[in-house]
Amino acid sequence: MRDFDLGRYEDTMNDRLKSAYELAIEKLSSKDKKSGSKSTAPEKLSPRQKERIAQIRRETEAKLAEREILFRSEHRAAGHDPEALEKLEEAYRRDRESALSRQEVRIKEVKRGKK
Repeated sequence: MRDFDLGRYEDTMNDRLKSAYELAIEKLSSKDKKSGSKSTAPEKLSPRQKERIAQIRRETEAKLAEREILFRSEHRAAGHDPEALEKLEEAYRRDRESALSRQEVRIKEVKRGKK
């Protein structure tokens, strides 16, 4: 039976385990260092940027919830008219896509440091 180096094993166990995200970022960073190109790893966000992004997400979530309530109300009012329901559903889908697209643009601006 081989001797097992318990001391080395304990040192390894005391190290903090890394998340898959952290491992991926390390891998990207090491790849970037080897290639000498601009980093492909996402830049770290400042606390102010993180708070602004959270605020944007909360605002968008509130707008989407408000739009859903309006949609349900309009849906009930339309009754069983297939054309009216189709128009309502299309408008609701467009509004959701638009709000989510605006959210994405605003978050990218924050990440680039524009707002």
